Amino acid sequence: MLTIKQIRDDKESAARKLAKKGVDAAPVIEKIISFDDRRKALQLELDNTLAAQNKAAKEIGALMGQGRREEAEEILQAEPVTDDNE
Repeated sequence: MLTIKQIRDDKESAARKLAKKGVDAAPVIEKIISFDDRRKALQLELDNTLAAQNKAAKEIGALMGQGRREEAEEILQAEPVTDDNE
């Protein structure tokens, strides 16, 4: 089995290995790499969103602990965090 790292590191070798099994993999390899790039971008977006969510939760917790409930509720009512690159 080929890993994504093997495919990325040496596309030609991966294509040759699959050709031995009767598979024309050249077009598929490009698609695999494209899908992996998209997966990485989505993972980064998810990680950033989760980090923002965690930061907001800590701020809300700190405000609630200080008895500043109204300010905490304002943060809760704020619009969801979005990616600035979109």
